[in-house]
Amino acid sequence: MKAWYYQTETDTFAFGSLVGAHGIRENIPADRTYYIVSGEGKFLVDNANIPVTKGSIIRIPKGSTYDFHSTGDDPIEFFVDIGLRIDIDAIPSK
Repeated sequence: MKAWYYQTETDTFAFGSLVGAHGIRENIPADRTYYIVSGEGKFLVDNANIPVTKGSIIRIPKGSTYDFHSTGDDPIEFFVDIGLRIDIDAIPSK
């Protein structure tokens, strides 16, 4: 995944591009809102499968477990309001 971040004093926003799986996040500490810019994918939120395409908006509630992945050959590109300020330096990079 490639991601670019912008932070305010209280929040973190990101634009991401993903081919494959994002990776499971458990017990997230704030609501997250994803806006799908392009591509197709599927979110798994607390065991509910939710297909997304360009223009989809999906809200992940605080305390949820979720994952998502792209479908097809093209990346899924998205904006996300992470819901709180995070330590960007602690995010693993590949």
